[in-house]
Amino acid sequence: PQASGIDPDTLIDASTPNGTLHTWTDISSQLKQFHSEFPDALGLAGYTVSQDGNICSIGNTGERIKGQLQPLTATGDTRFHIGSVTKSMTAVLLATLIEEGTIPNGWEAKLGALIPSASKGTPYTSVTLRQLLGMQSGLPANPPYWLLVWNRVVGWWFGKTLRQQRAEATAYARKSKPESVPGTSFL
Repeated sequence: PQASGIDPDTLIDASTPNGTLHTWTDISSQLKQFHSEFPDALGLAGYTVSQDGNICSIGNTGERIKGQLQPLTATGDTRFHIGSVTKSMTAVLLATLIEEGTIPNGWEAKLGALIPSASKGTPYTSVTLRQLLGMQSGLPANPPYWLLVWNRVVGWWFGKTLRQQRAEATAYARKSKPESVPGTSFL
């Protein structure tokens, strides 16, 4: 560790899910410094992962629930709801596939060619990846019953899992009429 510039006092030994011992760098102090700039923020956790999927560093700071003084803990097994981060992750994954040549026609690939089972019979078969990721597909921004579809508490109340709620949102999108001609306006 010292040869790589890592302070050996910041190393954490932990078992990985497959039972092997792995050493991680504790980045909690860096996260605390960043977190101090946002005093109203809840807890903050961070990880770095190597190209082969191993966790390299991990850290946490702050509270899990604001005002309850319950510290946020983070281990290699802690799961977090990452919300809108999936939008940028999706864009990066698509860019990687396009750069590799896996997606014919790149950003101009049409949904009808990429996912025919999901777009068949909809007005969205000719929407391109560029339009979809640029929020110019014509798809309505939110279903009319947005809170019922996406609110986990309401979904739970009606006995629906998050996967079921997402399936409903997809079904709604497939049945919806475009609010604009694809590629002409930002929605």
